[in-house]
Amino acid sequence: MSVCLSDSFVIEKLASAMELLTNKDEMRCTSSSNQQKNDDKEGTTFGATHCSLHLVDGNDVKIVWLSSTEKHLLTWDAAVVTFIKENYMSIDNQKTINCCTEYKHNNLLMQCHPLYQGEGPWFDWVSVYFEACTIKKKKFLKGNYPCKVVAILPKQHNSFLGETEVIVQCAGSKTKKDSVLFEEWTLMDGYYTVSVAAILETLFVLELGSKKVAVALSYSKWPSCFTDTSSY
Repeated sequence: MSVCLSDSFVIEKLASAMELLTNKDEMRCTSSSNQQKNDDKEGTTFGATHCSLHLVDGNDVKIVWLSSTEKHLLTWDAAVVTFIKENYMSIDNQKTINCCTEYKHNNLLMQCHPLYQGEGPWFDWVSVYFEACTIKKKKFLKGNYPCKVVAILPKQHNSFLGETEVIVQCAGSKTKKDSVLFEEWTLMDGYYTVSVAAILETLFVLELGSKKVAVALSYSKWPSCFTDTSSY
């Protein structure tokens, strides 16, 4: 029993330091009103920084931030802007797309900010469920894939959307070069749009250059990586 308690204490400390404790764990120490619970279930942008992308002169995109931060510090990846223009403005004929830097849905908070709290870029990694599909002649099995959140389009500020959509960079396959706590994945080229409902949980990820990432195993699996928990 003492070994079990010791292992649990060490693992919880590590997870807390790496911010791997789930929102459910954090909810044990907090309380919220019924309205807050409803907002979390339906989705809320409360606390987020907002910006809008405007199509001007037929082809150029002007970005407007609703923030007191110096605008030259709030940047967008040109490839993401191009993706939004080609997949929303050109196809859906939308002249304005509204985005936000954080979104909470079903008690899961995801963030993507170019200058979070004035310290630097912050882009969360999440686990996304995909159905079986074929992309660029490569087949993918249905399952959960780690994805980097690069933009959030909230339905509350985009009337043409039936649900909030998230633009992600996706890891498509495992390299099988794993360690005790991490699985290594290879990133796919380009970006993809997913429904907020397909996002299952946040992940702790180490970016290994431009094409590979190391994804930490689920917190619940950590004890069995170090000790035999079958007898506990």
